[in-house]
Amino acid sequence: MAPTPAPLGKQYNEESEWIFKAMTKLNEPNLQRRRFLTAATSFVAGAGLVRAAIPYVQSWKPSAKAKAAGAPVKFDPGKIEPGAMITVPRPVFFKRIDAGQILLNDGGLSAHFQ
Repeated sequence: MAPTPAPLGKQYNEESEWIFKAMTKLNEPNLQRRRFLTAATSFVAGAGLVRAAIPYVQSWKPSAKAKAAGAPVKFDPGKIEPGAMITVPRPVFFKRIDAGQILLNDGGLSAHFQ
């Protein structure tokens, strides 16, 4: 007659004891390896983040067309007569007005500031 098997976890002999000890050692955390893997993963993630951010940050720079449109305009206002309006090469308008036109076109603000 064959012996009845013992319930799981209750069978211990020399071989199963050795396997149990080996598996216990394998399941112990290897802290040095864990630190290395954490550092390596963090480094790769950081490098990927920087690489992904470069085009986004470069898009903040104005284009050559925008730089040309926003460049300072050189203009000598002494060349135009009072009341005349001129246009420089870009869409910028200049109108020279004298003190009388300021008083006529102030929209009634002069009464508030007296």
